[in-house]
Amino acid sequence: MSIRHLVLSGGGPSLISSFGIMKTLHKNKYLDINDIESIYATSGGAIIASLFALKIDMDVAEDYIIKRPWQKAFHNYTNDILSIITNKGINGIELLKIIFEPLLLSKDINTSPTLKEFYDITNVDLHFMSVDINSSDKLKLVDINYKTHDDMLLFHAIAASSAVPCFIQPVFHKDSCYIDGGIICNYPINICLESGINEDNLLAIKSVSNEIKHKTINNDSSFIDFFKILLNKSYRTIETTSIQKNVKNQIICDNKDLTIDIWLDTYKNIELRKKLLQKGIEDAELFMKNKENSKELDSNV
Repeated sequence: MSIRHLVLSGGGPSLISSFGIMKTLHKNKYLDINDIESIYATSGGAIIASLFALKIDMDVAEDYIIKRPWQKAFHNYTNDILSIITNKGINGIELLKIIFEPLLLSKDINTSPTLKEFYDITNVDLHFMSVDINSSDKLKLVDINYKTHDDMLLFHAIAASSAVPCFIQPVFHKDSCYIDGGIICNYPINICLESGINEDNLLAIKSVSNEIKHKTINNDSSFIDFFKILLNKSYRTIETTSIQKNVKNQIICDNKDLTIDIWLDTYKNIELRKKLLQKGIEDAELFMKNKENSKELDSNV
């Protein structure tokens, strides 16, 4: 079996766990990151997908993710509350530039590549799920890739997939207004399979969380509490993970306590980032152990 294709779900900080999974599988030669041909991803998954496409040394990438002082790097954007209110959220494109420009420069790549240019350099076919709110009278799921949006800048495409309403600014491209693809399709396995990809060559990482289950609003609830619960339950009502197909090479990354508060704390808490990384490592080790046990059972039949 040779893994050539990836599906990476959204889930905010769970992208660090996804990195831990991939690094562990790569280290143990279950897959080779250099063999990846396409990645289907949503939201935070789109961020980590772009990192994988660059094929940066895994140890270097881990140090960058865990040890970079993100609180200082993001300071000018995350503390501008007035901008969040007047501009429909934080400028996600600028945040992505902070994340990726050093990585692109380390590979001698133009820091503002289009999707087509990025594909020509990496030979990895990236598919980012986004939602267009300007499409007729309904929300429309859009697969953003180098064939459909060849002139779209990479940072804009990632931001379009991860623009959580009221937190991250929507992305405007031509006549479309793009927001977080996780609203409709946080785990794009069906879209990947519909493209004709062989399941034997596919690895999927599915991030799940049980945040705010059974929580309710009362007279003592703050506006923030009200908004967080409304947003989370809206996602759960519309989103389609429950109807996505399960595949043989699928890793469930269950971050049970991944609340929105933890989302906001991850960029400034190195110990939390280490914890999320370790969760991914453990999930990958369990996956490989189960695969070995399955092989032993098959050989004894």
